[in-house]
Amino acid sequence: MASIIQEYNYDIFISYRQKDNKYDSWVTEFVDNLKKELGIIKIRNQF
Repeated sequence: MASIIQEYNYDIFISYRQKDNKYDSWVTEFVDNLKKELGIIKIRNQF
């Protein structure tokens, strides 16, 4: 199945409870780091 975003083969869905992110924001940090990694992969694949 194709991804919603054309450049990718797969989608990623992250499910969590709001309480899980309330105090230390680990989910937000994880998502931010994942976006950075995917951006790096996208750039590498262009060359």
